[in-house]
Amino acid sequence: MSAPPVRQLTWISAHPAMGRFDRNGGETVLITKEDIKGAPSQAAVQQLQHWVNKPGDFHKQLMAMQKKSIAEDDGPGADTGSAPQVARIDEMLKLIRGSK
Repeated sequence: MSAPPVRQLTWISAHPAMGRFDRNGGETVLITKEDIKGAPSQAAVQQLQHWVNKPGDFHKQLMAMQKKSIAEDDGPGADTGSAPQVARIDEMLKLIRGSK
């Protein structure tokens, strides 16, 4: 079972377990069988187990990836308003909205 990275990141950022670390007072959080239902891939499950205990770091890395992607798109010779760019922006917006 595999899934594109964007789908994995979207699933992780929107997962309810990502808020447990703060609610748990900083205690280690273990995901359960219920948490992995509907997981897009085994890799996403492993990443969730890692990031559920470091939600702040996860969101920092996610934002860094988005900034890098935007910078690459806006680099020399960038075709402003192209369909692939618009699709990428839509994916990033979905990620951001899902992480709230």
